[in-house]
Amino acid sequence: MIALLRILFWPLLLIAIELTSFVFNLNIWNTVWRWFLSSPLENTGILLIGYLLIKYSIYWMRFTYAFLKGKYLV
Repeated sequence: MIALLRILFWPLLLIAIELTSFVFNLNIWNTVWRWFLSSPLENTGILLIGYLLIKYSIYWMRFTYAFLKGKYLV
């Protein structure tokens, strides 16, 4: 089940966003595209920094968890 969820996470997330947009008539993709085209270089930097922050946060949380659980190793 976990492997299937790992494979289907992003498609399911995108489908959920699209269905929410359709139900509430939000037109999310058009808004995101216009935001990105308003300043592509700056917005690429924002997206890259956000991605790197998420990756670093995951790494740091895993490291902290392993460090704290290390004292219970036999």
